[in-house]
Amino acid sequence: MLEYTGKIYNIQDVLVMARDEQVMKEQIAKAKCHIEIEPNISGQRHQNFEMSVRNLLQSLNDRERLQKIQGLLNELMTFTEDDLSIITNAYDDLLTLDDVIDQELILFVSLNSNKNAKAVTALGRLLLQNLQLIVGQRYQNQQECRRQGRPMISVILDEFAPFAYPNFSQILQTARGSNIALLFSLQSIPQLRSVSRSFGDDVSSAPNTIMLLRTRDEETARYFLNASARVTGERRTMTVEKKGVLEERYREIGFGQFTR
Repeated sequence: MLEYTGKIYNIQDVLVMARDEQVMKEQIAKAKCHIEIEPNISGQRHQNFEMSVRNLLQSLNDRERLQKIQGLLNELMTFTEDDLSIITNAYDDLLTLDDVIDQELILFVSLNSNKNAKAVTALGRLLLQNLQLIVGQRYQNQQECRRQGRPMISVILDEFAPFAYPNFSQILQTARGSNIALLFSLQSIPQLRSVSRSFGDDVSSAPNTIMLLRTRDEETARYFLNASARVTGERRTMTVEKKGVLEERYREIGFGQFTR
């Protein structure tokens, strides 16, 4: 509903509106006024708005309304803590991934999943899902992107395994057509199995270039060994004989073998 008001809102606004019946009615009235004066609102979106208003007003008659949505409210409350509020509840100096791409900016996001793991992990997944939306939009309009000469986008994900979600593999399959280059790193393939085994296989097999460095996980090493190209080579062995007492010497005795 807040989206239809045409104003900037954050998670705190959503929480207040969900709990306060009077605030909800006020925002519905503001949204109606905005839709009436907004010329770009399509008929379908207007119908969706009317349906949303009807559902919200009907929910107010339910005495257990707050109890039923308390679980959702508790999840949203994790984004209102002091450290995260700077990002999730700001009104000024806002920046979207679309702005970063259109203005050719560099966005650096450092997420420490060891601190407030639940909220930080959720925020990381929200960013990746937003990235997936952008990949889908650019993939759909890839011919237009090429005509406009848009530059390639580089996305670097370091230790992204804690933020992985089931549909992330779809990004890897369409990123190339969207002119987006993805570089990601993780400790081992079993880290991706926390989502599912098939997810780990999809993510590990999708990249064109794979670099393996000092892995101590046998399964990961075996996987990349089997996936890599093998070149048949020959090795020649020769039997030698040691001679001499004071001065030891070795000489070939004439037989050996070739192995592959």
